[in-house]
Amino acid sequence: MPRQRLMSELDWTALLAPAGTEREMLRHYQLSAVDLDLVRSKRTNATRLRFALLLLYCRYSGRVLGPDKVPPTQVVVFVARQLGVAATVFGAGAHRDETRRQHLAELMSLLDLQRFIGQAMRDFTSRLMPAAQIDPQPKRLTLIAIDDLRQGRVMLPPAGVLEIVLGRARRHAERISEEAMTSQLSAEQRDALDRLLRRRPTDRLTTLSWLKHPA
Repeated sequence: MPRQRLMSELDWTALLAPAGTEREMLRHYQLSAVDLDLVRSKRTNATRLRFALLLLYCRYSGRVLGPDKVPPTQVVVFVARQLGVAATVFGAGAHRDETRRQHLAELMSLLDLQRFIGQAMRDFTSRLMPAAQIDPQPKRLTLIAIDDLRQGRVMLPPAGVLEIVLGRARRHAERISEEAMTSQLSAEQRDALDRLLRRRPTDRLTTLSWLKHPA
């Protein structure tokens, strides 16, 4: 049986999208003097623009710009304008795999970024469980999770991986809450609760479902 999705593909796309409005770009994609010095150390205009976009994507939205991914036109134009180069140079030639890997390694070290593996994943799951106990609603919990990863300088994993971890945190939170509510109940009280979930012989509804119906 396929795993039930917490959110639709459209929801994930919206949550993980790069900054798109002028206000968002000014907030997240403005290059500092230090950034500009680093970017201008690269050899060609095309390499500088690609490096700048890699840098800004790693910083926000906390994801690596894929080798075949083209950022929104307005983002490319906004960054190119800061560098004083034409936005069209982004598509001039290919970003060689070796160069791209070197740039990513440089940025991971420079920005002190972690990958979402091992201890970073375990720590994140532990931090997320209290939030899942308070508000397990998928979209709000996802927003909390994404903000936590960005604040912690952990690269965002693919949506499918993040959804699995979110589901796991919600299940753990449910078990903790259930244990907290039922640990002090007597055997008779537990049996009374169980009876609420048994089907009634008359209409095949559980007693709990029957009680939910209007009088």
